[in-house]
Amino acid sequence: MNISPVQYQQTQNFRGLHVSKKALKGLECTEDALLKIPEIRECAKKYEVLIKRGKVNGHKNLDFIITALGGMLSSAIGGTIGFLISMYMCAKNKDITAMELALPMLGGLFGGPLLYTIGTILYRNKPTYEYIVQGGKGITHNALGETQLCGTKSKEYRIDKDSWVNSVQNMAKEIQDEDRRIFLNTVRKYDTKHLDNPKNILQILKDRTIKNEFSKGDCFNYEINDQTLLHAFLDTIPLEENQKDYEEIRYIMKGMKHINYNQIDGNGISALEKILNSENHQTLELVRNFEFEYLRELDYAYENIQDENFKRKAKNLNVKFPHIFEALKHESPDALDAAFEELKSPFCRKEKLVRDMIDFASANCRGSFVANVLCRKLENENLLTKEAYDRMIAEREDRYNRWR
Repeated sequence: MNISPVQYQQTQNFRGLHVSKKALKGLECTEDALLKIPEIRECAKKYEVLIKRGKVNGHKNLDFIITALGGMLSSAIGGTIGFLISMYMCAKNKDITAMELALPMLGGLFGGPLLYTIGTILYRNKPTYEYIVQGGKGITHNALGETQLCGTKSKEYRIDKDSWVNSVQNMAKEIQDEDRRIFLNTVRKYDTKHLDNPKNILQILKDRTIKNEFSKGDCFNYEINDQTLLHAFLDTIPLEENQKDYEEIRYIMKGMKHINYNQIDGNGISALEKILNSENHQTLELVRNFEFEYLRELDYAYENIQDENFKRKAKNLNVKFPHIFEALKHESPDALDAAFEELKSPFCRKEKLVRDMIDFASANCRGSFVANVLCRKLENENLLTKEAYDRMIAEREDRYNRWR
């Protein structure tokens, strides 16, 4: 079966996701719905996820026996009915020919088994299919050009359209739990009580197992003694005696795409807040393309930055404001009021956010909510541009004309 990557404009980050169109059709799922499942999205970022259709032939021998017995029974019943019809015709019509007398009997003998066999072929012997979700660490192609999973982590589930979401959740959890176990077993060899020393972090990163299994950065996301390697590194103060090790760690981190910089430590301090507080240009460069979730504490950290050049660079970070879209999704005026307070953040790019809000609301909200709540809110905040206002009016008129 030909397995190809999902063709969807927002799948650039889902390079580990492979799915066949036939599998999507059988599962009664669309590509968009597939990518909205958090377990698939997260698992596909780190592993290869393969969803395909496999043919199930069923019990051929048993089907043959049932078909034969059914045909014999229908032949006996049909032949008996045909015989009785022939006798009745003979009694009613003394001039009936031998061929006319035999037709009902022949029809009963062969018509019943023929119809039964055709029905069996069309329904009971109709091919049924199973759908397979696989998770692993690599994709390869065999001699026939078929896509196959390879690598040390590979788990296969047979699923149906009612259970496939749970199967993907289980697959993601098993793979991640196994990775966490390998990681913790590996780091036991090192001094994990003094991770404030960059030399100890560097020893872990240079371990062969860590380099082979966690080269994309997941090792920075697992907790060791109630902290992760990421927070241990960010808590480190670069000094002259540890500068070489510190820079080597930072260089290794530059090539790791799976480090979660949205982590919050045991004291409730986020990774980005620590970066802002340190005013370290090199560390800020690590997260230049990362997508952060907005926290109010980031505003306070930003206001306290003394280095104006660092402050300017920090303001251009990619910070998302999901509460706005949650409020729109649930059409909640109170939640929208609270979310609008976040627009005062120095990290907020208001013009782009307003455009995204209008796009989202047009596609997901009732027209009355858009007009009476969102539109008025934007006007009160002086955020509704003439272009956006004209567009909303045009869309409202278009909906009215189609309704009329």
